[in-house]
Amino acid sequence: MSEIVTSIFGQYGTSGALQAIIDKRMDRFKTREFTKYLSWDTPQVDLSFADVIGRSRIEAIASVIGEDAVSPVRSRQGLEKLEGKIPTISHKYLMKASDYRNYITLQNQNNVSDDTKKKQIIDLIFNDVKNAADGCTARVDVMFLQALSTGKIDLSVAGNPDGVAYGPIDMMLPADNILTADKIWTDPTAKPTNDFEKVIAAAQAKGNGDFAKILMTRPTFNKLKDSAEIQAIFKNSNKDNYALVTLARVNDFFTSNGLPAIELQDSLFGLEQDGNITTFKAFADDVIVFVPQGQLGTVKNGLVVEGDLMQVSGHSYANVDKVKIAKWSKTEPMNEFTRGQLHAIPALTAIDAVYHLKLKLA
Repeated sequence: MSEIVTSIFGQYGTSGALQAIIDKRMDRFKTREFTKYLSWDTPQVDLSFADVIGRSRIEAIASVIGEDAVSPVRSRQGLEKLEGKIPTISHKYLMKASDYRNYITLQNQNNVSDDTKKKQIIDLIFNDVKNAADGCTARVDVMFLQALSTGKIDLSVAGNPDGVAYGPIDMMLPADNILTADKIWTDPTAKPTNDFEKVIAAAQAKGNGDFAKILMTRPTFNKLKDSAEIQAIFKNSNKDNYALVTLARVNDFFTSNGLPAIELQDSLFGLEQDGNITTFKAFADDVIVFVPQGQLGTVKNGLVVEGDLMQVSGHSYANVDKVKIAKWSKTEPMNEFTRGQLHAIPALTAIDAVYHLKLKLA
C-alpha cells in the first residue's frame, strides 16, 4: 500500500530549505507577459466569479483542475459558469524510481565532492520547482493573452484538454470596440493606415484613444508590411527604389504620424495531452489590439487550500510569488512529487478601453 512520506532529499526538502532554494533563484523563473499589464490583487480566502464579474461582466475563469480534484485530474462536476468557485491552476512533476537510483548512485560515489553532491540535490529540487511554478504562471499568461486578443478565454477541450471544459468564456469586450479593415490588405487599393486611423477615431468618439501601443503577431505584421500602401511608402523613401520595411521603420513612420508604436506578440506555450506536448500561440493572428495607457486590471487570486489553509503530514511547502509549491514522496512504488498550485484569474477592468482591428480575410 502506498504511503505518503517526507521528501527523499531530507534536510534539503524541508519547507524552510525549499523556500531558501527558491529565494536564491527567483531570477531564474520566467517573466510573464501579464505582469506588464496586470498587478496582483490582495489574496482572498475564498475566490468566486462574483469577485471578478463587476458590472455584471465575467472577466475570466481560472483553469486546470477543480478545487477538490487530485492533480492532474482536472475536473469539477456541476460548476456553473457564472456562479461558484474558481478552479485552481495545478500540475505536478514526478521523479521516477529510475531518477532516484541515479541520484543515489552519485551520492554514494566516494570520488565525488560534497559540493558536487549538494549541487546535484539542489538542481534536482529546483528544476522540478521551476517547471511546476512556470507552468502555473504560463496558464495565467495564456488566459490573459487570449482575453486581450479575442475577448474570450478558451476553456474548451481543445484549450484545456485534461481539465474543465466550459467552452469559451466571454470577457465582454464591447461590440463597438471591434472594427474590421475596409479591404483585404492584399488588395492593391487597400489603405491599412486608414484602418488604423478609423480605430483611433472610434475610440476618441467614446472618450478613449490614449493608446500605449498596438499588439499583433508577426504573421499579422507581415501582412501589413507587404501591403501595397506600406510598400509604396518605404519604396518612395529609398533612393535605391526598393522597399526596406522593418518594424523599427514602420514604428518611426507610425509615431511620426500620431499612431501608436507596434509591438509583436508571439509568445509560445506548450500544451500537454497524453504525454505529448504541442506548442501554440495564445495571442490570435489577424487581429490588431490597441492597448490603452496604464494598467489593464489585476490578477485576482485566492489562498490555496492545501498549503495556505491546511497542511498535509509529510508535505513540505514553499512559495514562488503567488504559486504554492508542495513536495512529498510516496512509497510502493517510490516516487517523489513536486506540485505547483495557483488560485488566480486575470480581471481586465480596463477592457472597455481596449480596441480590436480585425483583418478582412476574403
